[in-house]
Amino acid sequence: MRPAAAQAGVAVELSNANPQLEVFVTPATAKLLISFSRLANRSFLHHNDRQRWYEFVSAAYREKATLTPEMLERWLVEEERWSQERAYELAQEYQRALGLLNVFESQPA
Repeated sequence: MRPAAAQAGVAVELSNANPQLEVFVTPATAKLLISFSRLANRSFLHHNDRQRWYEFVSAAYREKATLTPEMLERWLVEEERWSQERAYELAQEYQRALGLLNVFESQPA
């Protein structure tokens, strides 16, 4: 691959196929997500689960985390063993929440 890339004048950079969560969020935000994941009722989020989830989402928003909904979903399934369906739902909720926070922040007081 590298000789072909060099011939084409393209730089090739290989990355880790399974990067650590801390590549996309700060260690403090990763800790919030891990806490949520490990303590949550995976069938139905209870009040305390929601609170932990909101703390994670708001921390990710504040730090402008590069964690995408797709990465979050993959992490929940592969690392934390959430069902694909619940991980997808949380990833979609994460995306909507970030969008809402972005609109909220951009509006005048």
